[in-house]
Amino acid sequence: MAKDLRELMRALKIDKIALVGHDRGARVATRFAKDHPDAIDRLVVVDNVPTRIVARDFNFSKMAKTYWLFMFHLKLDLPEIFITGREEQWLRHLYSEWCYNPHSISGDAFDTYVRAYRSPGAVRGALADYRASADDLAQDNDDAEVKIGCPTRSIWGAEFDGVGKSFDMPAIWSEMATNIQTFAVPESGHVPQEEQPAVMNALLADFLRDWAG
Repeated sequence: MAKDLRELMRALKIDKIALVGHDRGARVATRFAKDHPDAIDRLVVVDNVPTRIVARDFNFSKMAKTYWLFMFHLKLDLPEIFITGREEQWLRHLYSEWCYNPHSISGDAFDTYVRAYRSPGAVRGALADYRASADDLAQDNDDAEVKIGCPTRSIWGAEFDGVGKSFDMPAIWSEMATNIQTFAVPESGHVPQEEQPAVMNALLADFLRDWAG
């Protein structure tokens, strides 16, 4: 996916980008920053612990509440049987578990996610991303000593068990990048862009303010 993004930039004749990624998207953005350092000006990663750090520091007793999802999605075909046709119930469970306020994502916003997951191939595609975890981990381990050089801002929800409450995020991202700023968004779980949009927008606008594009 990072390579796809770089090829899209070439097709559109875009030389350099500022890149923002959340969760799985942050993994793609991190890979992009390492593989294509000349094509990125700055990086924002939202509520993400890098793949190799999750594997290295996994603590079952602390993290089983949220990371069971990784293991479940790796099983071929079975998750599709449980999720397909029940996308609304599936997403409602996840968002209720992941959000500081379980009703943060509702109404039209929630319905938009449901429609997306009901699109042909959407569930299979989402699960395939997790099923590539072994490849992701191998790539991350291959260049574990290479730090991201562009200005990087890591933002996460202060109240999410799977990230901010289970990991030392400033330490982790200092290990990943040489020029790092870190922020925990209060009263937010896994999706601060949905739960605290004003805070998130202010953090993004501040970080991108002097970017010429």
